[in-house]
Amino acid sequence: MSTRLRGAPTLIVALTALVLWILDRESTVPEGFNLGLHTPSDLTVYLLGGQRVNDGGDLYATPLLGDLPFTYPPFAAAVFRWLATLSPDLATILWQTANLAALAGVILLVLHERGKRIDAPAIAVGLLLTVAMLAFEPVRGSFYYGQINLLLLLLIACDILPRHNRWPGIGVGLAAGLKLTPAFTGLIFLLQRRWWAALISVGTFLVTVIIGFLFVPDAMTFWREAMFNSDRVGVHANPGAQSWRSVLERVLGVESTAVWLVAVVLTVAAVALGVWVALRRDNRSMALVIAGIGSSLVSPFSWFHHWVWVVPLAVCLIVGVTDLLGRTWWSAQLGALLSLVAVALVSLPWASAILWPDLSFHGAADDPTAPWNLAFTLFGLLVILGYTALGFAAEAFSAGSRRPPRRNDADPARTTVPDRPGR
Repeated sequence: MSTRLRGAPTLIVALTALVLWILDRESTVPEGFNLGLHTPSDLTVYLLGGQRVNDGGDLYATPLLGDLPFTYPPFAAAVFRWLATLSPDLATILWQTANLAALAGVILLVLHERGKRIDAPAIAVGLLLTVAMLAFEPVRGSFYYGQINLLLLLLIACDILPRHNRWPGIGVGLAAGLKLTPAFTGLIFLLQRRWWAALISVGTFLVTVIIGFLFVPDAMTFWREAMFNSDRVGVHANPGAQSWRSVLERVLGVESTAVWLVAVVLTVAAVALGVWVALRRDNRSMALVIAGIGSSLVSPFSWFHHWVWVVPLAVCLIVGVTDLLGRTWWSAQLGALLSLVAVALVSLPWASAILWPDLSFHGAADDPTAPWNLAFTLFGLLVILGYTALGFAAEAFSAGSRRPPRRNDADPARTTVPDRPGR
């Protein structure tokens, strides 16, 4: 049964103030770094890729914009074909609007999955959160570059979060067809033993592969060569590269593939355990967060804007803290304030460089060996381990409180067997 979002009045006031501050800061950003109406670089690559496919040219042979190549599977270019038929301005408006709608949709899906009634206060909080998410560098970066991450997040969320889904797996399959790393979230289906959903996701992905071959002349080049060359995506020395492989090389000076593989295996094990705990606690939103963060950590290359998993994480924190503390109306308002404090603390290294330049990963970029350069990925790992530990602790506490009383607990004074009556 759904319940009302606790602390909604305070959340609305606090988020309104935060949104006004964000918009004020964004209005002072110099030209070229703002979110104004211009065709972002990554969206331009998508459009040029779609146009090259429309022209019948080879997609992976040469870069499309400067030295930027097309790094996505062929199916993505087949999808971008129709977008390339529009003017750049119209394509930008439609794309960024779709990103904004996807962001709002994910927030409302998480609220609903966490048992909250989608009424007027919840919708108001959701819309304010949609704008407030610009406080996270992964979200702002997705809009700034015109990235596809938020749309992929929505596809996966539509698969994972609803309790009843007639055709589960299609969203994950489509997301994997557009960009390979979302396939990692299929781990959730396996741990749920939802074999049908896993099968549908694989089948959907295979359909995207076939579509790619139908429309992209050099589709085989991607599957044979391009997908194995992470240098096409970016270089590990770039401070925006935020996966274990990049951090090991850039910050710790470790270029060993063996060390990276050990880190990947340990991370996958931690993610599997964390997802299992989340599912056991009937928290599919946190299962999504943990699997998503895990995919960003173990990927051979992840940009900072791939970490859009901070969106469902923030909503989970808000709901979790307000539910924990909001037993009365006043405690719910206090819980609402504390929930926003919790979100700020947990997401410190993911802060937007426009709002908190010293905390953002940009702040330590001048010194690649500075310890704060580890924070972006390390906080992701801490979220996984922290939730897992809290889940086990909560279950142990719950099991202890449910333990049946001993036979003599009803009368502590009665500790000996009564004498038999005399003959």
